[in-house]
Amino acid sequence: WMEGLAGDGNGEISGTAEEGLWYSVQTLQSLLWMCNVYEEVWEGILASVKGGGELGGNPYVVSFAVVVLLKLSRIPDALVLVGPLLPASRMLSFAMTHCGTSPVCWKAYIDHLVATNNRPLLTLMLSKLATTLPLESFVKVLPPNGNTRFFLPFITAAIDTHKTTLLQDSILNDS
Repeated sequence: WMEGLAGDGNGEISGTAEEGLWYSVQTLQSLLWMCNVYEEVWEGILASVKGGGELGGNPYVVSFAVVVLLKLSRIPDALVLVGPLLPASRMLSFAMTHCGTSPVCWKAYIDHLVATNNRPLLTLMLSKLATTLPLESFVKVLPPNGNTRFFLPFITAAIDTHKTTLLQDSILNDS
């Protein structure tokens, strides 16, 4: 059933594979709803989809791999895979939905953005994180060898947000 999902690797699905696509989707849907599918099964499925190579231009394969990675709680890997396919604003929404306030998840993805020099998306992500993550978590997300001139505005925004939260809490507790 995996061949029906993968097609020919170029985004084209052959007639035989297209006929089996609905069967593949139903099988995948059944697996996704099962709570007791072992992690090894998902890892095997992911390895089978990758076929030893990169997940390239086939949107079915990329979508499938993202779902499997999310099922495996490998959220940073899913973000890396889907990042080039989404506009920055949608990527921010996708990342916020799946990473939430987890500094571990954000750190892995921020490190990837720094390593790939994706400055526009990095700027967007850090701007949002500076105002949504607790200050302690935000500091953990930053790379240890980052450029102070680049990161300082985000750190300042995180400190300002933290001070505002403390002031609001103080006012509410005094009432």
